[in-house]
Amino acid sequence: MKKIKKVIIIMLAIVIVWLAFFIVDHLRATNEQKPIFTINSIMYDDGGSVKYTGLFYNVYKVCIFEDDYETRNFSWHVVPWFYSLDRIKKEIITS
Repeated sequence: MKKIKKVIIIMLAIVIVWLAFFIVDHLRATNEQKPIFTINSIMYDDGGSVKYTGLFYNVYKVCIFEDDYETRNFSWHVVPWFYSLDRIKKEIITS
């Protein structure tokens, strides 16, 4: 009984720590700031898009050009780890 209780407590602690990482990075991305608990994994050659990889999630800083192709806007997106940049850009275009 004591062993099961310890395992449950450890698993619960891991989930709470992961949730804290995710929430902090999500809040920073919503405020257009670089996430803390991720690593910079890919820099794309599309004008400035960047992929940050966290634990089971990705944070994308997506570069979007305006009509004149000189003005760049950036938007931040926190998505599951299996989303690609192309999928996010398609969602931005269709919305």
